Amino acid sequence: MNQPIEFPKDFERFVRLGKVAIENGELLKATEHFSAAYETEQDFSINMLLVSTLLEIGEVKEAFDYAKEMVQDYNQSVSHLGLYIQVLVQNRLFIEATSLIEGKKGSVSVEEEALLNEYLEQVKQTEQAYQQLEFRRIKEIMKELIELSTLDYFAQIQTIKKIETLPTQNFEEIAQHLLINDQLHQLVRSKILEELVHIKSQKMVEFLWLDEKIYQVQPDCLTLPEKTQAYQSVSAELEKRLINDNPSLLLNLMNEVHLQFALLFPFADEKVSNPHLWALNYLAEQGEDIPGTPVELEADWQPIQQLKNQLQNLILQLYLQE
Repeated sequence: MNQPIEFPKDFERFVRLGKVAIENGELLKATEHFSAAYETEQDFSINMLLVSTLLEIGEVKEAFDYAKEMVQDYNQSVSHLGLYIQVLVQNRLFIEATSLIEGKKGSVSVEEEALLNEYLEQVKQTEQAYQQLEFRRIKEIMKELIELSTLDYFAQIQTIKKIETLPTQNFEEIAQHLLINDQLHQLVRSKILEELVHIKSQKMVEFLWLDEKIYQVQPDCLTLPEKTQAYQSVSAELEKRLINDNPSLLLNLMNEVHLQFALLFPFADEKVSNPHLWALNYLAEQGEDIPGTPVELEADWQPIQQLKNQLQNLILQLYLQE
């Protein structure tokens, strides 16, 4: 009778063989052993060994694929985050690297803050080298983004993702032009502004909003859509009412809320002055039973519906553009 496979022993053997291979300078063999160990058990410490070894042999894309599986674990510790930042930088994902670093600041110790500043300096140095060595590639991406308005809206949404591979200086430069381009879908302009918020850009920019007016905003002073009080209140009320009885509807509604608040950015808290009534409106549109609307609030229902209709039409444009 065959003996069952003892996975813990296999795991330990693969890890041991991988470490021996590293000591012998056999990095490719080490990645094979660490990969086998990781398939046996998705352990964070092995993920780190595998990722760092893959970086050593130049397999940066594969390193990123493994690292992002445990991004939450990397983000738990500033010291661990350093390896993930390396992965992002080597994959030319400068915006995401900068966003992660900036997002950590203010919530860590003085020593960890100093370490984050070291990471940020490393990102900037790599960006500068990339700007010199790959200036033609950067120029090509900038040209594609400048011509974004010639594409249909759905293609705009797909193409705008290329900003993630730009150095932050180039991104901030081109963002100034894209944020006021009336031929771009509002979600595209909002996406660009959100990324400026993520990297805590302090440069004042002009932003063309839903009402076709241009506003002066400073990204590092803005609140991201999901962090606004209005979004938190609406999502909390929808979850309270649907999480147990209709979780699938909750998921669908939250996708809709996410898109609509992205369109309202950065004025969601101003425009959604009554989150409770907005939540009821979302439920009513789905045929859910809701408490009778108080008489004093009925006058607010129509403006909410009008604004939501505008948002829904903008989302439909992504698929029904003439």
